[in-house]
Amino acid sequence: MMRTEDEEHDALTGLEHVDVSDLLTGEFRAAVCETLPLADPSQRDNAFNKVILEVRCYRGLRQSKHSNLSSMEVRQHLRRGLDLARDLEKWIANTPPIVRDYVLSAMGREAKRRGSTFTEQTWPDLRERFCALQERIREALKFVKSDRGRPENAELNDLVRSLALIWEEYTNHKFSLTKKGDHTPYAFVRMVCRVADSRIVASDFDRQLGTALRLATRRFRRARQECSKK
Repeated sequence: MMRTEDEEHDALTGLEHVDVSDLLTGEFRAAVCETLPLADPSQRDNAFNKVILEVRCYRGLRQSKHSNLSSMEVRQHLRRGLDLARDLEKWIANTPPIVRDYVLSAMGREAKRRGSTFTEQTWPDLRERFCALQERIREALKFVKSDRGRPENAELNDLVRSLALIWEEYTNHKFSLTKKGDHTPYAFVRMVCRVADSRIVASDFDRQLGTALRLATRRFRRARQECSKK
């Protein structure tokens, strides 16, 4: 039986203020499972994890946008962190043995106080950690969008487009604006977006979501038309 918009709103009321850390289990997972009709039920965890990732990215971008830092300043901080991580990784790789031994001795004493296990393998592990940190920072730089020419709701538009991709990948149904039926792209996207950002007042949220959905649908339609011409 299809829910009315009022029933749908009531069902989402308890989800709108859930923190990302609480989204990994509980009500949100159940809501995703209910609104995303999987073609292959064994892909439930993969689909849910992708939704979680998109919510985290969206919240991170929104938080950055509303901070006092411009996109240029955010990139500068990330590049500085990248340089520091690269320098530390090189320092670990090229440190003379006697310097390394002093550091390992200090780390061994700290490990002993904590009652944890310590081996000299910790040294190459440190280098691997800073290598991995560099990769994460490079990925973070890709998420920083330019301020210039970006629409006000660019982050919501990107989230809706990502959710549309998840819908098509895991349901084997085309993404559309339809609200008819028990399981619709609209219900799935609206639920996730409302949880992702509950600070938007209801009237503005529906307007912004409507715009984002139309943009995503047009992009998918153009992509299908281009594919059919090939």
